[in-house]
Amino acid sequence: MASSLLSFRRRSANVGIVTIGLLWSLSAATAGAQDLRSYIGQKVVPTPDCRIMNGSQEVPLDALTVPYLIRDVVDGWLDVGPGYVEPRHLMTLEAALPYCSERIAANAKDRAAFNLRGIIRNERGDFDLAILDFTEAIRLDPTEAEVFNNRGGAYRAKGDFEKAISDFDQAVRLDAKYATA
Repeated sequence: MASSLLSFRRRSANVGIVTIGLLWSLSAATAGAQDLRSYIGQKVVPTPDCRIMNGSQEVPLDALTVPYLIRDVVDGWLDVGPGYVEPRHLMTLEAALPYCSERIAANAKDRAAFNLRGIIRNERGDFDLAILDFTEAIRLDPTEAEVFNNRGGAYRAKGDFEKAISDFDQAVRLDAKYATA
């Protein structure tokens, strides 16, 4: 997870940050906790410049599984589990899907954008489209265990257990931390 999100952050600088579809604009982020509380329970993904903070410490992006679940609002920051995020650094799944597609249109070799779009499509139940995105991400970089793990999850959700096991096995061969997959 860390490599793809960090790659997602690094590569986005080359494409430019697209801010369409953010949950809140900078001015709306300061509107008050009551407005933000309506987003508790929503699933969101990070923008490329996202920083997760716990006190004065930055939490590694791989500490969370994408998509993030907003658990609470504390002093205008969103609680996503092991840390807090400024609202302007998150996108809804609906906003993130066209964002990823724009990144792919700008750079057809953006493995991280294909992976993130696959994650979003998988989350929405669009398993066939998710598998296509994960397959393209694998074609672009066949050394990323996370993408094999993600595609295996999509195959499992479709009921194609043979392909799921094959992808999970490959994820473990590439990175032993996926042994629990």
